[in-house]
Amino acid sequence: MDSVVADLEQFRSLSEQSQLNTDQCKPLLTKLKIGLTKLDVPSPRELQNNKGEGVHKATFLAREILELGTLYSLRVGDEVAFERFVTQLKTFYFDYSGLLPASQKQDPILGVYLLYLLAENKIAEFHTQLELIPDHTNRYIRYSIELEQAKMEGSYNHILEAGNSFPVDYYAQFTQKLINTSRHDIADSLQSAYETLKLDDARSLLMLKDNSELEKFVAERKWTVKDNSLQFSSESDKETTHVDALRLIAQNLAYATELEQII
Repeated sequence: MDSVVADLEQFRSLSEQSQLNTDQCKPLLTKLKIGLTKLDVPSPRELQNNKGEGVHKATFLAREILELGTLYSLRVGDEVAFERFVTQLKTFYFDYSGLLPASQKQDPILGVYLLYLLAENKIAEFHTQLELIPDHTNRYIRYSIELEQAKMEGSYNHILEAGNSFPVDYYAQFTQKLINTSRHDIADSLQSAYETLKLDDARSLLMLKDNSELEKFVAERKWTVKDNSLQFSSESDKETTHVDALRLIAQNLAYATELEQII
């Protein structure tokens, strides 16, 4: 166990540096994951019956390895590893609740996991996860709840503004993914509602910072620009409106179905 503790301290120091050295962190994390499998971590029942210091130390150590692995995965943008770490962590957060002092990292990690589910449009899993979390009032959980409500209500402005106020820096990547999806939803609506639209108005409605961002977005959407305006053909509008309506119906049906599964 002592070697695992030493490796953990080294990994913590390296993974929290402003300039992340993945060449050093990655093999050390692999070593920690191997060490984790060798820890004698008791089940919740065993922990309840055995108050020995060694038993608690192994449990704390396992939880901290998974927490640091979660945060490292976020820093390097490895969503697969992030989800895997959180899945393991939930055992410590929920099954061991009341047996271990709560971790200060618990609420930020659960909050960003909710945000990840929302950004991936995993609405049923979002609500299932939310039911397991007793406190919905802390800023980490509340942030994701408010964005989910805004998404379901179509309050895109609230979502787009969320990029300026996330509670921890590692919330940024999933917030940005949700913002990008919402911005394209707004673009679909603009394309359906207008034949022409001034570039300044489009930039304002899409909440883009400057003309450079607008140019990139226009190129991504393959829109036509003429006389300082976006040009949407009438036939395209009719077709897009029809497709958009079908898409919204499908989304609502899917959401209703997922809620029924939760209930």
